[in-house]
Amino acid sequence: MAEKTVAVLFGGRSVEHEVSVITGHQIMDALKVAGHGVLPIYLTKDGEWYAGESLHNLKLYTDPAGEPTSASGVVRVSLSADCSIRQLIVHPGTRQGLFRKPPKLRAEVFFPCLHGSFGEDGSLQGLFELADVPYVGAGVAASAISMDKALTKVICRGVGIPVLDWTVLSRAEWSEEAAGIVERIESLFAYPVIVKPVCLGSSIGVKRCHDRATLRQSIATALILDDRVLM
Repeated sequence: MAEKTVAVLFGGRSVEHEVSVITGHQIMDALKVAGHGVLPIYLTKDGEWYAGESLHNLKLYTDPAGEPTSASGVVRVSLSADCSIRQLIVHPGTRQGLFRKPPKLRAEVFFPCLHGSFGEDGSLQGLFELADVPYVGAGVAASAISMDKALTKVICRGVGIPVLDWTVLSRAEWSEEAAGIVERIESLFAYPVIVKPVCLGSSIGVKRCHDRATLRQSIATALILDDRVLM
């Protein structure tokens, strides 16, 4: 297999930002061992994109005094939805200096390593489709469905895959009638009840509840992270 340059995207706006940074570095390490070139692309918690070889250094993200976006050779970039461009471009507001060598921003394929919202929920995949660039992983529809765990259950049950019974609660419903909702959940399920944000992965916001007090607290916490919660 011919060597390819792979743009690896990590970080992002999700609460799973730090987990994604680790994933991205594991993928970059493996790609280099396999003989491929790597273009690290770090997405900040504010949604800004930065690219540069220096970003492949995990210490930049673990040092409290460190600032990955200020590392040597790192520039702010964008991926245009204009399919005639098909590559990263230097952000218009970036000052590169008169004698600074232009960064190499070309890649044969984009490898998203983002966790959670704005990364594995179909939104980034939609940008890749608009930009007409090859990318790794599921497409827009599959990404969106699998991120929404309530919708995933509906699809699975519809095609005969066994899943546990569930119910979904919105933030608006909880704010209007928390006490009545707890009673309804208790009428549906025996303890323990598992509480989970609908559109988050990993273990963030997930809680095993053995009584009413823990259930109320867990639902309230999960609804800070997402606007719907799955029981």
